[in-house]
Amino acid sequence: MTTPNTRRRKWLRVTRWQLSAAIRIMTWGWALAIVVVAIALTIIAQFADVTQSAFAYSHQGLLWFPFSIALAFAIAYLPIHVASGMTRASFIKSTIITSVLTGLANTAFSMLALLAERAIYHQLGWFHGATDEDGGDIFAGGIWNYAVALALLFVGGMLSGSLTGLAYYRFSGWATFLLPLTLLPILGMLMFGFSDADQWTPWGTEIFGTWQGGTFVGLAVLVAACIAIAALTRRIPIDTKKG
Repeated sequence: MTTPNTRRRKWLRVTRWQLSAAIRIMTWGWALAIVVVAIALTIIAQFADVTQSAFAYSHQGLLWFPFSIALAFAIAYLPIHVASGMTRASFIKSTIITSVLTGLANTAFSMLALLAERAIYHQLGWFHGATDEDGGDIFAGGIWNYAVALALLFVGGMLSGSLTGLAYYRFSGWATFLLPLTLLPILGMLMFGFSDADQWTPWGTEIFGTWQGGTFVGLAVLVAACIAIAALTRRIPIDTKKG
C-alpha cells in the first residue's frame, strides 16, 4: 500500500534528480559563458575601447539552452517516469519546481557575472554599457529590477520548454501550430517582464515599451504556464515505446 509519505518521498526524489541533472548541464553552460566572454573581451580590448557589457549577450544562451533541457526532459523522461510506476502528479510537481529553481540559478549566475564584470570594467576605466544604442549603463533601471526581470525571463524559458516538449509528445508535428501558445511564457516576459523604462532589455524597450505593472502580469503568465503544464500532463496518453 502506498502511503502519502511514500508518495511524497518519490516526487521529492524525482525533483532532486531532475534538478541536479539540469544544474549539472547548466554548469557546463556557465563555464562556457565565462570562457567565451573572457576571450572576447581580451581580443576586443586589443583593438578598441570596451564600452558595452559582454555578459549581457549571454542572456540569449541562458534562455534557450535551458529551454532545450526542459523540452528534452518533457519528451524523453515522461514515458520512463510513468512506465516506472510514478504518477503524473509527481512529474508535474518536479517539472515546475525544477523549472523555477533552474531559472533562479541562471539568474543568480548572470547577476553575479554582471556585477563582477562591472567591477572589472570600473577598475580598468571601461564603461559598463548596455548593448543597445542608448548608451546607458547596463543597470540603469536598478540592479533589483534587472534581477527580477531576468528571473521572470529565465523561469519563463524553462516553463516554455516543458510546455513545448509536452505538446510535441502529445501532438507530434501538429504541435508546431501550437508554438505561439507554448512560447507565451517567453513572449510574456518579453513584453511585460522588464518594467522600468530606463532599463536595458535583451530586445530593446523601443519595440515593446515598458509598464510598471508588467512584473505582476509576468508572474500571472508564469502561473498560467504552470497550470497549462499540469492540465496537459494529466491528459497525455503515454506510449511506453517512446521510453
